[in-house]
Amino acid sequence: MTDPAPIINRIDARHLTGLELAQDGSCFALQGVDCNHAEWSLHLPTACLQHLILTLPNLALKAMRVQHHDDTLRIVYPAHSIAVELASDQRTFILTLRTEDGFHVSFGLSAEQCETVGDSPRLAKLISNELGRPS
Repeated sequence: MTDPAPIINRIDARHLTGLELAQDGSCFALQGVDCNHAEWSLHLPTACLQHLILTLPNLALKAMRVQHHDDTLRIVYPAHSIAVELASDQRTFILTLRTEDGFHVSFGLSAEQCETVGDSPRLAKLISNELGRPS
């Protein structure tokens, strides 16, 4: 005889109400209200944060594209500030983009990648001008 399938505790959330970090930084909790107006809390180790950070943006993009039936849509945030720093290895440049509400993300770039980023507005304008010309 096989063991019965484990029971999965499903929460049909209506919305999130909070986010808390443990004092020692070892875990965090997502809090919300379910469809029956009952409060719930999901506690996860902070090791899960990296996975969520890398997974949620792509999930949000896929959801938006499916909902609008448009695979060309992108989620775009206006950059409030941009910083470029040299990393401790003296070869990697750290590009940090921040929004006005405090969201920020940093990328490690090579010198060649920095040059590509720096040249991108000029190249985009050239391509746009070429596309706008009559044949």
